[in-house]
Amino acid sequence: MNNEKLIEAQKDAVAAFSTGVWIADRNAKLTRTNIAKPVINDLGRLLDDPAAFWSKAAAVEAFGERGEGFIEPLMLANRIASAQIAVGNLDYIRDSLIGQAQWLGVVAIKMMSKADELKRADLSTQYIKLAFAAQRQAAQCLASAAALDKLEGAKSVTVG
Repeated sequence: MNNEKLIEAQKDAVAAFSTGVWIADRNAKLTRTNIAKPVINDLGRLLDDPAAFWSKAAAVEAFGERGEGFIEPLMLANRIASAQIAVGNLDYIRDSLIGQAQWLGVVAIKMMSKADELKRADLSTQYIKLAFAAQRQAAQCLASAAALDKLEGAKSVTVG
């Protein structure tokens, strides 16, 4: 990696951390004064900012209206991860994949438990299929996380 890219990634990281401090301070003030947090309503306007777009989509999908308070912290996390990846640090990706594998493992267990509770075989079969799909995806996440160790330092990777 050349020095210009490293310097640019460091600037991005500093900007992301500075924004994080500003968000934390603002949220502390808003909490103390009970002023409502600003809400970003239009996902279409966010298309030119992938971190903002996907953070809003994830927060709203996960929490509905209550998710608005999670948008900026998620956006900050995305930008920090992007800066880390730009300098070759793949820890964020690895940690995310392992976390997803853990979560999918829990989903698989819940689906199997639900299948055991059901009296109808056709419904039970659907939950078992979902459990196996979650288990399969968890294994893929772990395999991808393990593969990162092989890829670190590679100049280019071809997947096919």
